[in-house]
Amino acid sequence: MRRREVLAGLLALPLAAHAKPGGTRSADTVLTTADGRRVSVRVMWPASARGRLPLVLLSHGANGTLDGLAHLQSGLARAALVAAPLHPDSESNPDLAKVDRATLFAVRIADMRLVADSIPALEALTGARIDPARIAAAGHSYGALVAQALGGAEVASPGGPMQSWRDPRVRAVVAFSPPGPVAPFFTREGWSKLAVPQFVQTGTADVLPMIAPQWEAHMVSYEAAPVPGSMLWVGLGVDHYFGNRIQRLSREAPDQSAAFAAALAAANDFVAATLDRDGRARARLRALKPGGVIKRVEVRG
Repeated sequence: MRRREVLAGLLALPLAAHAKPGGTRSADTVLTTADGRRVSVRVMWPASARGRLPLVLLSHGANGTLDGLAHLQSGLARAALVAAPLHPDSESNPDLAKVDRATLFAVRIADMRLVADSIPALEALTGARIDPARIAAAGHSYGALVAQALGGAEVASPGGPMQSWRDPRVRAVVAFSPPGPVAPFFTREGWSKLAVPQFVQTGTADVLPMIAPQWEAHMVSYEAAPVPGSMLWVGLGVDHYFGNRIQRLSREAPDQSAAFAAALAAANDFVAATLDRDGRARARLRALKPGGVIKRVEVRG
């Protein structure tokens, strides 16, 4: 076991654990990096877990919170242990105004890697067993870009060159509403370096002026990386927050809960098909067709 894995495990501080609706359990903990930085992490896992579970590293969006991520995290925790670190740019950070935006992306990557380094601590906290050979990176919005970078996409920090952030432990990516291209930081060429299958989700109302002036911009990362096994899921009338299911939980918006449930089902099948080589999950994905809440769906290879 590597030194940083041991250190992360020894410095993990369990805070609370409780059952969640939908057959999942939840616990909060604090992991500490080798240089002493403390990272709050929320962990969710199936209440009736059997055997070794995949590990999903989950990154929240810009200014996001762990509470705002709860529906997405619990939805992905039906058959996996899902661990979400609280990044420094969260609006729940009392020192948000002091965050160094020039180094933020690197810190977000480090947060996700710290969680992957901390499997012994996560097992001790939850009582679950984790398979280190089955790790996926997931995220929403800016967090989706972080997940894609761990999967091989090249991204530039402010003032820096395009570079690889690839973590070879990551075998799949789940990207809910990733940003469109914003040169010179993340581009079609950078996404073309993605090395693992990815699930990309967006919707026909998913418009944000800064990162996607047209909803189709969210599909660029999928189009740029033709990795076999990748999947695109587009929801009809779905916006950046699935109404109020991700982050903006008190937002008034048209009900998109049916589309959210359908997207989660597809994302879970993608993880099972990719990490577990589950033939039934792959068959369900291939059987999906446009109609109802689905505007477009595509599975590669």
